[in-house]
Amino acid sequence: FFFLMIRRPPRSTQSRSSAASDVYKRQVVSTQSTWGYQEMEVIEQTPNSVSKSFLEGQHPVGGLSILCPLCGVAFSAAQTGSNICTKCLSGTVDITSGITKQGILNWCRNCKRYMRPPWVHCEPESKELLALCLKKIKGLNRVKLLDAALVWTEPHSRRIKLRLKVQKEVQTKTLLEQQFLVEFTVHYTQCDDCKKDYTPHTWGAVVQIRQKVNHKKTFYFLEQLILKHNAHDKVLNVKEVNGGLDFFFKNKSHAMRLTDFLQSVVPVKIKTAKQLISQDFKNNVCNYKYTYSLELPKICKDDLVIIPQKLAKQFGGTSMILLCYKVTTVIHLIDPITCKNVDISQTLYFQHETDYYIIPPKQNAKEFQVLSIESDSKTSLNASFSNPTKYKLADVQVARVSDWSTIYIKTHLGNILKEGDSALGYDFMSLQLRDDEDLSKQLKHAQDAILYRKHYGEKKKNSRRVWKLKRMDIEDGEEDKKKKKGKKIEEEDDEQDYEEFLDDVERNPEVWKNIDVYWDGTSTEKLPIEKKKEEGKDAEGTTSKRRVVVVKRDDEQKAEAAKQELIQKLQEQEHLDEDELRLQEMLNDLKIADDDPGNENEDVIEQFIKGMDNLKIEK
Repeated sequence: FFFLMIRRPPRSTQSRSSAASDVYKRQVVSTQSTWGYQEMEVIEQTPNSVSKSFLEGQHPVGGLSILCPLCGVAFSAAQTGSNICTKCLSGTVDITSGITKQGILNWCRNCKRYMRPPWVHCEPESKELLALCLKKIKGLNRVKLLDAALVWTEPHSRRIKLRLKVQKEVQTKTLLEQQFLVEFTVHYTQCDDCKKDYTPHTWGAVVQIRQKVNHKKTFYFLEQLILKHNAHDKVLNVKEVNGGLDFFFKNKSHAMRLTDFLQSVVPVKIKTAKQLISQDFKNNVCNYKYTYSLELPKICKDDLVIIPQKLAKQFGGTSMILLCYKVTTVIHLIDPITCKNVDISQTLYFQHETDYYIIPPKQNAKEFQVLSIESDSKTSLNASFSNPTKYKLADVQVARVSDWSTIYIKTHLGNILKEGDSALGYDFMSLQLRDDEDLSKQLKHAQDAILYRKHYGEKKKNSRRVWKLKRMDIEDGEEDKKKKKGKKIEEEDDEQDYEEFLDDVERNPEVWKNIDVYWDGTSTEKLPIEKKKEEGKDAEGTTSKRRVVVVKRDDEQKAEAAKQELIQKLQEQEHLDEDELRLQEMLNDLKIADDDPGNENEDVIEQFIKGMDNLKIEK
């Protein structure tokens, strides 16, 4: 025999305090636990209607109400999509798992800055501090951040608390919201800048860069390359000495990093040495100071180089009188008469270092006026294949500006110069050379002058550049401090060298494409704009339609305002000076660069901070 037992539903009563009657009344239940909140709605059903619907197979209008197997409360399964009620679901599922609840903030007590990186200044209970803490939390990209607020703590507690409200879809069409606390502990850490001020500058390694030339343009260019690639981030101090710079580092590995960088940029000869400072015989531990001496070649851009005869034969019978037009990891030379290129490697240069005779342009350059120019049609096909550069051979008639005597010479600047231009070159008639029989024999068959670049004239006094370059904090050496006589003359020479370097950056695209150019908003008000010719010329005289200049600025709004203001000024004028770094082309390719590397949820946090009207401080 089989017995069928049907349980009778509890009898409904008129009393509001009855637990059985509350189950079947229509109500909105808000469950709150230590993990979160969730709202649910229960459809009202009577006992007769429920039993009738079960027997006849008819479902209620609001969905089938079932009992939760954990707590026994009736709820609508259509709302949660499971057989568990909302309260039990919020108590069993934790959507904050995987999110860090504790963290560490490094804070410098001297300069009041936090480690982001880099070190940034944040006021207490500010949006910047909230954004810094949110970026330290891992796992926020898995949930949706609804709200964030700072919880007030005592300043001496060294604790920063955040109350976050997040949301996540647990099951199909079921969203769960939870609130939780995140606590950060503030650790006292000394920043790199304060370490330099409060610690004796004991260095463990030094990199000495030397170049035996009478100008500093090479070091200015290396300074910009080091700043762009951030190769000086671990340096303790930089000192300027006679003939170069000294970079002091704490560890040997930091000095080797700078050495490897310079070796990948310019040809150098490296010498290493170490000095024993202390020794522990018991533990067999020695303390050394390391020195890396880097010697740069004497050949610079626009130098006239006379190579030895054996090297000329090695290069295929080229001329011994060559002109340097570029220095990278190798030295690029060109024959101004045949327009043939010669590349001297690092090892080849230092093997024959004493055999080169170098004539710098600083004290030997003369100005010439171009009277007529004709392209050389007799240039051989082999010379054109051996010249992959932009230079072109031409016959030119020039006049010396000193006495206006005319001479006919060949030049490799055929596609750069034109009639009426001024050019700089070496005049062998007035050039003072050393007394050497071999050198005099080599110069017997040379032409009267060699031109090396186009001359743009002196810069106007009222003209100002709208861009600037960053500089490193360089300290004067002890030897320079002792020398008081002639210091003003050296400073004037340094200013002249730096001004010539800025002109090279301004007029040579190969230079300013490899460095960072920063926007100078202080010179925009007094910027002179004049009408000039229609076609813009680049640094070598060829027409150019577009240039790309990367401009970095911290304040994006000020840069955009200065950009719009200058564009309005440019619309009133047709063209700019062809000899300047053209402002309109620079503004069209304006880029605000950010060096701060972002994490996985940085964009979401920045949008959340920008959307906040007021910062909440809970007590």
